[in-house]
Amino acid sequence: MKKVYLDEIEEKAGEIISFSKNNINEKIVELKESTNGFIWQGLGHSSYVNGYNARLNKVMELNNNMTKIAEYLLRVREDYDNANHRIDNAYNELLDEFESMRGV
Repeated sequence: MKKVYLDEIEEKAGEIISFSKNNINEKIVELKESTNGFIWQGLGHSSYVNGYNARLNKVMELNNNMTKIAEYLLRVREDYDNANHRIDNAYNELLDEFESMRGV
């Protein structure tokens, strides 16, 4: 099993959030605005645009979920880091207690 390091999680989560917000959101906005320039002759214009917008809304939802997953990774990293510090502190307190008992 591959080892995953905390700083790697933070770095990758930051990359995902940045890519999602900067690159993907920009493209979604461009795609949404592209229907404004449509010149449509015949039936089906509103049906097509509604279907197109529904698909774009789904893409936007998926992109938002990807950002949420990256933010979750950051919270997990922080929680792990906090738990690790508490374990270290408890271990050091226990060592100090053993040291003090040894001197008795």
